Parts: sequence; structure tokens; C-alpha cells
Amino acid sequence: MSDKPDMAEIEKFGKSKSKKSEMQEKNPLPSKERIDRRSKIEEDRNAREKHTAFKRKD
Repeated sequence: MSDKPDMAEIEKFGKSKSKKSEMQEKNPLPSKERIDRRSKIEEDRNAREKHTAFKRKD
């Protein structure tokens, strides 16, 4: 078995027989709005943790 493609098979391939398909990203990047929203959530969480970490316990 060779690593090179069989050129005879390639030459007789007809594009008209192939099906149309739509490309779909497997792992699309998040939108800017989603990143901003996530950053805001993380900032709020960090601020709460910082606030409770320095709170005096009597």
C-alpha cells in the first residue's frame, strides 16, 4: 500500500456526484459580549471573596 493517492481514482471523480455540505466550526470562539459578561462575573466574584477575606471575625 502506497502513501500516494491513486491518480486514476482522482481523475475519474466527478464533483457533480458529491453532496453539498455546510461548514460548521467544532469549537467556535465566544463573542465579545460573552467574554465581557464572563469577565464582569469573575470581577464580581473576586471582589466578594476579597471583601469576605478581610472581614473581621468577632
